[in-house]
Amino acid sequence: MKIKLLYIIAWIILGSINSVVLGKQSTIIFDSDCYIKVYIYQPIDNAYNGVTISDELDLKPNISITYQLDVSDFCFVKIAYSNGLQYSLIILENDTIKVSFKENGMMLAGSNANGNVYLNNFNRYAHVDSIFDVHLKPSIDIASINTDLYKTFWKGFNEDLDS
Repeated sequence: MKIKLLYIIAWIILGSINSVVLGKQSTIIFDSDCYIKVYIYQPIDNAYNGVTISDELDLKPNISITYQLDVSDFCFVKIAYSNGLQYSLIILENDTIKVSFKENGMMLAGSNANGNVYLNNFNRYAHVDSIFDVHLKPSIDIASINTDLYKTFWKGFNEDLDS
């Protein structure tokens, strides 16, 4: 009985170590309607990597390239195109995301596509300087600053989550 219990415990421990250390396969499928290069910045030790290029792919019209990566829990992967466009993707375990480059931008489909679109389009930080410029030039109006910050960040963020 004790030996069976030890085998069961060993089986559970080895299974959990396997999923934590090795991760699960996730897939990014790249396609394009033109000739362009895509640079992939895989995480290093599960930390965001925005500096070191991990892989470079040459995309051609109407040809898909499947890119596999090991993910334990989740990670952020930066992709950059040779024309200067850059995006960050949240990749979860067992995700399959299709990234389609079009001349007018990027299209996402598959697992967590809506979350990735939101991640790359959320840019409310740009309005902070204008809010302070308007309210700090003549005199400090704290109530108006608070109102504008609420409208810009929290109200808009909640509306985005509701839609």
